[in-house]
Amino acid sequence: MSIPPRTTSSLVQGLLLDDYNKAKAPPLDPFIATASNLVDRVSSLAATYKGINLDTVTLELIERWLSAHFYLQSDQGLQSKSTRGASGQFQGKTDVVGLQGTKYGQAAIDTDYSRVLMAIDKGWIAGLDWLGKPVSQQIPYFQRD
Repeated sequence: MSIPPRTTSSLVQGLLLDDYNKAKAPPLDPFIATASNLVDRVSSLAATYKGINLDTVTLELIERWLSAHFYLQSDQGLQSKSTRGASGQFQGKTDVVGLQGTKYGQAAIDTDYSRVLMAIDKGWIAGLDWLGKPVSQQIPYFQRD
């Protein structure tokens, strides 16, 4: 069961400003849903592994920045354009992958004070499984032969 999105299309549009194609007005719901899923994971990992409970305002801001990032990944804004020469230069760093490829993704990382989002983006999150006996079946050290 996922948590409903924390942000709205109008908040994301307000963040995107000129990067949002107002003429075509594409729906932002898919990008918000993707961001919401990632923020759910960030919140859970921050609480579980770092003991940090991110507040609702921070979670909404991270989700808003991520939504803008995912939108811009699918419809990169123009950094410069030329009408007669029919050329254009798109925003974003083509040599940088992940969230740091857009200013919105970087802002999402900067907003997350738990640093979990950065760890996810860099692939630093690892899992750990206990392979020993359950606590109820363990023998205290002093009782072992």
